Amino acid sequence: MAIHSYEHYIQNISNPAVKKTLQKIQQEHKQHFAKTADRIQNLGGKPVEDNGFMLSIMEGMKKLKGIPIILWRS
Repeated sequence: MAIHSYEHYIQNISNPAVKKTLQKIQQEHKQHFAKTADRIQNLGGKPVEDNGFMLSIMEGMKKLKGIPIILWRS
């Protein structure tokens, strides 16, 4: 999930207005994820709660370089 990727920016931003905007976007992202997960469960499925192998590798590589990534998954 890309939701946790916002944390790096939120923790390292010095502009309070930008920080608040990022926090709002992150919260909306969390709400959309929860709604999607509920819908999947209501249809009898099991929502994915991790990034998957390749995305985890990509995020790990970016973190080593100090550049967090935000990816949108559908």
